[in-house]
Amino acid sequence: MNVAVDEYEDKIIFLRKIKKGGASQSYGINVAKMAGIPQSVLIRANKLLLEFTNEKINLNYSVEKEWKDHKQVEMFDNNDNIIRDLKKIDVDKLTPIEAINKINELKSKL
Repeated sequence: MNVAVDEYEDKIIFLRKIKKGGASQSYGINVAKMAGIPQSVLIRANKLLLEFTNEKINLNYSVEKEWKDHKQVEMFDNNDNIIRDLKKIDVDKLTPIEAINKINELKSKL
């Protein structure tokens, strides 16, 4: 079984329909793009995919040392304290300046 997919201008659309049989291809990189994975990671994944699907299979891969985006990807962002703080705010009682100050405070915690 697989999820029906439609492709339109280099984008994929999951049709929310289950059909019999296997998928015609992997959509992992497309899903990663939809999830907001950084462009540098997607480019590297596409390069690897092309190499893996090529007839010459080379399994000696290393991490590229010269990445353009050196930020660590946060897969599971744990901001429970900030969420707790947000839930405590009574927006009906905040003045505009208090709201701005609260946003800056929460932003600095991130």
